[in-house]
Amino acid sequence: ALPRVPIVSDHALILTIGHHQNWIACPEYVRSEIEEYKSRLKRMYAAQGKVMVTFERNLKTQHYQLQVVPVPFSVAAEVKQVFLELSANADFSPCELKPVPRRTELDEVCRVGIPYFFVELPTGEKLFGRIPKDRISSTNLQFGRIVLTDPRILNCPERADWHDCTDDEDEEANLTKQFRQMFSPYDDTE
Repeated sequence: ALPRVPIVSDHALILTIGHHQNWIACPEYVRSEIEEYKSRLKRMYAAQGKVMVTFERNLKTQHYQLQVVPVPFSVAAEVKQVFLELSANADFSPCELKPVPRRTELDEVCRVGIPYFFVELPTGEKLFGRIPKDRISSTNLQFGRIVLTDPRILNCPERADWHDCTDDEDEEANLTKQFRQMFSPYDDTE
């Protein structure tokens, strides 16, 4: 799927068909399907000279949503630093993100029912943070978008909060058509 207002034209959104609140609650077969789609998107982005960043915010949501955002290869190294810096210093951050040890799965560092923010970086590294109860009300739900629209990454701060964007229905339909054409060679479900 595509988000209501994408950060960039090839920003994607992976949703589950079944009702699963977050990655941890997804059964193995659903996780496998999600990983397959991520792999296809990664190949599509690589063909364009881009790398993939994904993030999941498990807070104030009833349904799994994975934001998949391509960034230019030239800024891939900045992504980790900007996520770490803003998560540690910004008042609107949901939590302080920390690196997850390699080969550690999300359900090894968190359990069902815990609010969290999770990032997969272009390098394969992962960042994770539990959202403390006292930060829930002050958390900006657009945190992931704010980080990726930072001048050091995509440099489009006007797209940080989708509520402030004015994409019209015709523009959205055109973006959807373009994305389908771009993704078609990588989609074997058609």
